[in-house]
Amino acid sequence: MKKKTMEVGVNEIVEIAYGTLLNQPSISYFTNICDDLLEVREGTLFVAKEEKDIQEAIQKGAFGILFSGDFAMKDEEVAWISVEDIEFSLLRILRHYIMIHNILFFSLKLDEYEILDSILVHKKNYACVNGSLITLIQKVIKGECSHIFYLNTNERLYEIVKEVHILDKIKLSEEEYSFKLISYSLFSMKILYGHTQSLEYTIPIPRLFIQSFAKVLSLVENYSLEIKLENIAMLSNFNPLYIDNKGFLATFGSTNQVLISTEDVKLYEQFLAYFNLYAKWARLLFFVPNQYKEIFKPYLDVRFYYNKEELFEKLSCEKYNFAIILGVDSKILEEHYTHNEKQTDLFEFFNEEKE
Repeated sequence: MKKKTMEVGVNEIVEIAYGTLLNQPSISYFTNICDDLLEVREGTLFVAKEEKDIQEAIQKGAFGILFSGDFAMKDEEVAWISVEDIEFSLLRILRHYIMIHNILFFSLKLDEYEILDSILVHKKNYACVNGSLITLIQKVIKGECSHIFYLNTNERLYEIVKEVHILDKIKLSEEEYSFKLISYSLFSMKILYGHTQSLEYTIPIPRLFIQSFAKVLSLVENYSLEIKLENIAMLSNFNPLYIDNKGFLATFGSTNQVLISTEDVKLYEQFLAYFNLYAKWARLLFFVPNQYKEIFKPYLDVRFYYNKEELFEKLSCEKYNFAIILGVDSKILEEHYTHNEKQTDLFEFFNEEKE
């Protein structure tokens, strides 16, 4: 089956984007929009951030250049569209086609997006979009989806795209939850869910994120979306790493030393409150970059560090059940402890060979 392509008029884009057409090109429409030279093909409207990219885009078949600033026109055959603010113009284009195609458009934060994306039964008319504004516009313009769920980090989107539904603004009471919380541990919840709340599920998400979980299930029910709750995955911004007594990465739940990290200060403050409330029995240590010393020094058991090397050294010397770390992505920790394990295994192998 042939893929549906967009086809939008030059004058239409100029009007929507609040742009100025600087010439009278022979072409009348575009069949693609992008800002990546690798995606340029014949018919593309190329969004130029750098003047040096324009010539290559034209050589690859771009029909138009959308830009801001004083760029020299290099080819009269293509449409040159000048705008004052590229992001503003792109957001206007986005809003226009959301309205034209009557799309239900949802803005989700990271944890909401990951929950929905993992449980949603994907259909042709649903789309979860995790990408740039241009990627989102490409999806919207095609008009194939009735519902789009977008992982948004752009505050300007809310100013311009008035039709957006924002989950984060909703605050649900416990009585409004569409599930019943049976029990919970630090890293998971057990719930009853279903039409009669009769099916039991273990959710690998801490109670810290229960509002996000409840909002997503509310969205699912309000818009009759099909889901498979058993497919729910752990969240990327809450990834417990278990470390064994040799300092190696261990399987989930197998040791009593756990690292949890984030680069988000607000989320870290939530971690701090959560573990102080629900893990009073444990030995908690908090590791914070030295630049945040004034903010976090009133708290007990905070260790400050200047760089990753100092952090790893302090982690190796301390005794803890939970080390809550600000300023480092969990992938860096995972790579470090996995790397150490490989090095040690190789060292032990050579020792065994000598014996």
